[in-house]
Amino acid sequence: MHELEMINKMINVVMDEATKHSFTKINEVQLKVGRMNGLERHHFESAFTSRSDEALKNTKLTIEEIPVELRCETCGEIYKDDRFTDPHFAHSTSHAPDMYMPPNCPECGSTKAEILTGKELTLASIDGE
Repeated sequence: MHELEMINKMINVVMDEATKHSFTKINEVQLKVGRMNGLERHHFESAFTSRSDEALKNTKLTIEEIPVELRCETCGEIYKDDRFTDPHFAHSTSHAPDMYMPPNCPECGSTKAEILTGKELTLASIDGE
């Protein structure tokens, strides 16, 4: 299950940052999560609450979900792939990213597009003491 692996890596990044800043308690963690990852908010919440790290007890988790935004390679139109609002679509695509087919450009109909956003998995900020 790639979701758990990705989330555990992110939690390890959080813990590494906490150690760098000598935090013994983490008050808030802010993440940016692209919809192409297929990761749902509840996956993060479960992972954070199930960890035994004392510093993570009662940590507020804020997640900014980043939509999948594309740029048409034919006409330059920037548009979103709203199919990723469906958790099943996002999940299945995250397991086979090489099979992803962008939707037709709403301007010219081309299916050739560059992915601009939606792949992120970023620690935006950490607040601790």
